[in-house]
Amino acid sequence: MGRSLGQMQSELRSIINELESIASGIGSNFKGIGAEQCSSKLQDFIEECEASIKHLDHIKEVRREEKRKERERQQKLEMLLNGKTMI
Repeated sequence: MGRSLGQMQSELRSIINELESIASGIGSNFKGIGAEQCSSKLQDFIEECEASIKHLDHIKEVRREEKRKERERQQKLEMLLNGKTMI
């Protein structure tokens, strides 16, 4: 697996920041045919990267919830094995 979700999000955020800088430069430094389209395409890609970050956030939340539920199951099992009743 290698990188954690947080590391991927951080890398994506760095890419987004760089692309935003490039898109801004293209929009202001280059005048003429294609500059607006190029800047617009970069902005579309930036939005896709930001959507990916949100998706990774969702995955992290799902994993946290799964871990919490697993801990609860383990605690209940331990209580049953130790002869304690659950309320």
